[in-house]
Amino acid sequence: MTQESGAEVPLRQNRSFRILWTSQIASEFSGEILATIAPLLVIFGGGSETEVGLTMGATALALMIMALPAGVIADRVDLRAVMVGAQLCRLLAVASLLVALIVGEFHLMHLVAVMFLEGVLTALFAPAEHSALSRAVAKGQLRSAIAVNVGRPFIAALLAPMLAGYAFEVNHWLPAGLFVLMIAFSVLGLVRLRLPDRRDAPGGDAPLQSPVRALGEGLSWALRRGGIRGALAWMLVANLMLHTLIILAVLGVTGAGGSGGDVGLIMAGIGLGGVVGGLAAQLIVQRLAARWLLAGLGTGLAAAALGVSGVLVSPLWVAGYLALGAVLAPVANAIIISFILETAPEDMRGRASSAASFLGNGSSALGPVLGGAAAGAWGVAPVLLGLAAASGLLALCGLGLRAAGRAER
Repeated sequence: MTQESGAEVPLRQNRSFRILWTSQIASEFSGEILATIAPLLVIFGGGSETEVGLTMGATALALMIMALPAGVIADRVDLRAVMVGAQLCRLLAVASLLVALIVGEFHLMHLVAVMFLEGVLTALFAPAEHSALSRAVAKGQLRSAIAVNVGRPFIAALLAPMLAGYAFEVNHWLPAGLFVLMIAFSVLGLVRLRLPDRRDAPGGDAPLQSPVRALGEGLSWALRRGGIRGALAWMLVANLMLHTLIILAVLGVTGAGGSGGDVGLIMAGIGLGGVVGGLAAQLIVQRLAARWLLAGLGTGLAAAALGVSGVLVSPLWVAGYLALGAVLAPVANAIIISFILETAPEDMRGRASSAASFLGNGSSALGPVLGGAAAGAWGVAPVLLGLAAASGLLALCGLGLRAAGRAER
């Protein structure tokens, strides 16, 4: 189906869009399961706060390292092959962890390796999926398609952590088995995906550059645009604070005697906030100036960190405060992603998207590591208070920025 024909087909009737949506939500569901059980395996295996942070940071580090090369691959290789291959490798990696847990041969470095591979393969998948979306729907439908997709990760984040946490209490290997089933479902959908030939698009038959030059061009394209550059710089800090807050909440609740189900509950709080924000994304973007949006996200993070510091013995309250901190995150994502995909040429969308992922994931990799180390040195509650103060400063900085789309328009 071409984009031109896609203009006559509503999104809900667009076969390619439906396949991408259902396959990706299964993928994101599995990713949330793994992100939930990884710290639990370390904590209930007697690991330290620093080991928890290193385990969680392995995925974000891999996302940062692979973000730019993944964009080059997405612009050069068949998109369906990239997505199916990445999902199959994720399945095999977690299947190895599943076997290790069943036979009682679990080792920390095995988990760290699986988490790192998860980041590498997720990074490969993301720009390919973004490029596939821009080819699966008509150009005039792209913003609506992104608005539909923006809440999708948070739906997974709302439901998967609770399922994973309670499944972990039944048996430590059960969530890994659920991961394998979800990825298998995603693969079965993606193999049926049909997309227009990229050579039919403007610039699609241009000669290929060297990989190094192509990689640098994508990053340079994003950084040359002042609105995008400022928003991405702000999001670097926001991502760092959000991921620090998450690991501190996990450490605080488990340190106060919380169970695997409690960890699932607080992780679901992030998903709840994201779902609410995703549902209101279009309305918020239309009615709220970008600088107030950014200031609102910083204020939400500050309030969440301050609130969590006082209720660590109550997982339900922790979940509520995390929901508050995450509610505006999908709106910020929608602004940046939609502007990049609308602005970038067809033959550069993968690299442009991955440039944004690279800059965002860089600070996400540091959050769990710094949060775990700081909690080990000074305790969870004092670090949360410091994080609240820093988030307040972030809110003030947000007032001086313009979001990417409005700055460039």
